[in-house]
Amino acid sequence: MIMLLPTRATRQILSWIFSTCAAFIIAVSLLAPSAVANLHQTTTGSMSELPLDENGRMASQTLVYPSGPCASLIEDEFVERGGKLHKTLVDLRPVHGDAERIFFPDGVYTNHLRDGNPTRVQDCRAICVQKGVAGDLAPHAMPHLQYHGSGSFSHWFHGDCLRTEIGFINYYDKENPLLMYWKDGDVEKLDAEIKYGERNTICFHSVLGHEFIFRNHIGEIVFEYTCEHVSMIAIGGRDLSPVTYSDTRNFTRDIKHTLYNEWKRSAKVTRSFSELGFQKGRLPDDIFASMGAFYYNNRHNKVREEWDGKGVFVNCELILECTRMDFKPSSLSLCGFICCVLT
Repeated sequence: MIMLLPTRATRQILSWIFSTCAAFIIAVSLLAPSAVANLHQTTTGSMSELPLDENGRMASQTLVYPSGPCASLIEDEFVERGGKLHKTLVDLRPVHGDAERIFFPDGVYTNHLRDGNPTRVQDCRAICVQKGVAGDLAPHAMPHLQYHGSGSFSHWFHGDCLRTEIGFINYYDKENPLLMYWKDGDVEKLDAEIKYGERNTICFHSVLGHEFIFRNHIGEIVFEYTCEHVSMIAIGGRDLSPVTYSDTRNFTRDIKHTLYNEWKRSAKVTRSFSELGFQKGRLPDDIFASMGAFYYNNRHNKVREEWDGKGVFVNCELILECTRMDFKPSSLSLCGFICCVLT
C-alpha cells in the first residue's frame, strides 16, 4: 500500500482551514443564543402595550423582565439550557420606561449586584404574570412568581412560572372510568383512571404546554386538553337546569330540623379572633389578582354542584356581582355572601 504524505505547504493550508472552521464554529455558538432569543422578544414601554385580550386580561402567561443587559442574560439562559420556552404559551416581554418602573419599583437589579453592571442572570429581577390577570394588576404577582436572584433562574422558571395545577371530574360516563393519557411527544402514557362524580375528582400539578387525552372504555377519544393555566375541568358537563324535588319531600320539617340542629351546634363553637377581628380588610393586590385570574380562566367550566344528601341550606354562596369582568381591587365588602334556603 502506498501512502501519499502531504507536503509542508499542504499541511499549512489544511491547518489554516481547520483553524478557520474552528473559529467559525466557536463564533456561531457564542452568537446563536442571542440571535435565537431575539426572535421571541417584544419590548414594551407602557402598560397599554401588554398582550391583553378583548376584556383587558393578560392573553397568555407572560415573563416580564428588564430590557438592556438583563434581557440578553435572561434570554441567553433559555437557549443555553436548551429550553423550548414553551413559546406558544409563554410570552417573552422585556420592559423599559414606564412599564419597567411599574413592574420593578425597587429597581431592576437584585441585591446581589452592587455596581449596576449585571454579568449573570442572578443579578436581574423577573416576574411571571399569569394568564387571565387584569391588565392593571399585572405587576402584582404572587411571591413565588417573582424572581429576585435567589437560586437558579431556570429552576424558578420551570418550577414556578411554568408549573400549574389541574383538576378533572368525570361527568361523561357513570358506568365506566375515563382513561387519562399524558401525551409525551407521539406516545400516550396512561396516567389515571377517573371514576364518575365529584368524589372521584383528581387534582395534580403539571406544566404549561402538557397535553392530555381522555378515552372511554372502548378507546375512543372523548376529550383533549392542553395546560394553559390553573384549571378545574368537568368532562361531559352536568345539567344546569333547575333542580326538581319529589312532591313527597317535607321541606318545612327539614328546614325546622336543620335550624334547630344548627342553633344547638352553634353553642359549642369556641370563638377566637385575629387582631383584625370583625373589621373589614383589603385583600392584597397579588392575591386578588390571582383569584380573579382563576375565575376568569375557568368561567366557562362551571357545572351544577352535586347536592344529593347535603341538606336544605347552602353556606355562603358568592353573589354574582362580585365576579364582574371589570372588578377592581377593593375591600372585601364588595364580595358579599348570602346564605340561601333551597326551596
